[in-house]
Amino acid sequence: MAGSLVAMVARGASAWEDGARIAGRATALREALPELARAETQAVRGLLPPGRLPEAEQAAVRERAIQSPAAIEEAAREVAELAELAEVNGKPAMRADATAARLLATAAAQVAAEITAANQSG
Repeated sequence: MAGSLVAMVARGASAWEDGARIAGRATALREALPELARAETQAVRGLLPPGRLPEAEQAAVRERAIQSPAAIEEAAREVAELAELAEVNGKPAMRADATAARLLATAAAQVAAEITAANQSG
């Protein structure tokens, strides 16, 4: 949702020189995040029966469970950065949408960071 809001604000600011580029990047991130979420779901499923896996496979599963939320965090932080740009450069009537996008993306990044930390500690 945050990526969609950023793209909407960026597209709506015709005077913003980088608006089209920002909208394109926000859209790309919006499209990538569902796949990252699916990867996270698969990684977590791999953690559930850890005793059934050989030790070498357990390490690989744990690494995926660390990397997948970290990738979500990175993407969400980028959306938040794009939202900040949209807050500054978007039309005044659309800045609240950019602020909402920033807050949503920041929260998503924080949650993903917490999940990463939890998966690292086992």
